[in-house]
Amino acid sequence: MHIERYFTESGKDPYEGIEFATRRSEIRNPDGSLVDLQFIAPKDLTYGGTRGRFSLYFWNDTTDGNGYRNNVAIGGTAAGFADNQGPEIKLGFQGVKDFVSGGYVGAEPVLQVALKDSISGINIAGEIGHKITLTLDGKSDNKIDVTDFFNYDSGDFTAGTLLYPLSGLSEGRHTVEVKAWDNFN
Repeated sequence: MHIERYFTESGKDPYEGIEFATRRSEIRNPDGSLVDLQFIAPKDLTYGGTRGRFSLYFWNDTTDGNGYRNNVAIGGTAAGFADNQGPEIKLGFQGVKDFVSGGYVGAEPVLQVALKDSISGINIAGEIGHKITLTLDGKSDNKIDVTDFFNYDSGDFTAGTLLYPLSGLSEGRHTVEVKAWDNFN
């Protein structure tokens, strides 16, 4: 195995001597205008000095396709952006309309959690300390990571639903606590 290491001298541009090829890729709407894309990356995203990747999937009534771009430099936090309120969390159970705390559920209940943060959206990066977690019966030493069970609502980066099967519960009263983070923590 051959490993190359590159070092930067203090005060010297680390990219000096490296040639860059500029490529132009455009995605256009049916009317010919350029597609404008904006997104929010979680504030606690681990940049780790690595490069990112953008993946794109598109479709309409007659065609679909995809594309990607590798080696995208990622880092920094937007200035002047503030989100001081955590996400709104509504607990319920699939198939139970207007569930009320203390109500009854079936033998194999599926927890249904509606999550919404109208400013920065729900953090699904899964970083340590910022996962969507579920605690059953107050057992905080046995939190369940349910981040992967969350899906954003179609066309909405601020809200979505988490469905999690609560199989194997004993008969009787149980408590559920869900903790979630927005993208600005």
